[in-house]
Amino acid sequence: MSSWPRPAAASRPRLLLSTLEEAFAYRRLPLLKALCGLPLRAKSLLWNRIKARHAGAGAALAPDSSDGGFGFDPAWLNKRSSYCARLLLKLVSRERMAALRRRHYQRIAAAVAGLPGCRPLFAELPDGVCPWVFPLLVDDPEPVFDALKRAAVPVIRFGEYLWPGVDATVCPVSVDLSRRVLQFPCHQELRETELAWMIAQITSVLRQPRKPT
Repeated sequence: MSSWPRPAAASRPRLLLSTLEEAFAYRRLPLLKALCGLPLRAKSLLWNRIKARHAGAGAALAPDSSDGGFGFDPAWLNKRSSYCARLLLKLVSRERMAALRRRHYQRIAAAVAGLPGCRPLFAELPDGVCPWVFPLLVDDPEPVFDALKRAAVPVIRFGEYLWPGVDATVCPVSVDLSRRVLQFPCHQELRETELAWMIAQITSVLRQPRKPT
């Protein structure tokens, strides 16, 4: 892996600062956020100027996904991970991460068990599996999704944007899951108050009566 090309030098400081920005957005590291306010504003101005200068001029400085996009750029497939990402991998306890994710997943599963119009995509969480999210299969997903978004619940759709050409004639299962599967975070850093609030919002919405379709 050490022989793989590194990301563009201009993007490396941005990767570290973007990681911090995401933490700050979720109300983590408040003291560090106060100290980094000015550098982060300067970073945003500098990065916007760099992107404008390099627009349409050869290879991108960072993959589209770094700005929240869904596009896949094969040019980044063999790029080496950033130093920040590699450092985090060394510092994070995988055992702790897996244990907490499993605990949060099972909390959500127990809360939605028996609620009308839905069921977990998987009946149980197998031993040794570290879940990414909690996927819930919903019979009538649109009103549920809309109500959850209005309540500010961090819910996302599975495969919300299918690849061009993928429709029911290509893979009906993919289309059905894209429409009906709602995903909820079970992240290891969810606080107890955050998890309890999210579960309360989910169960409240799912218990609401629905008009027949």
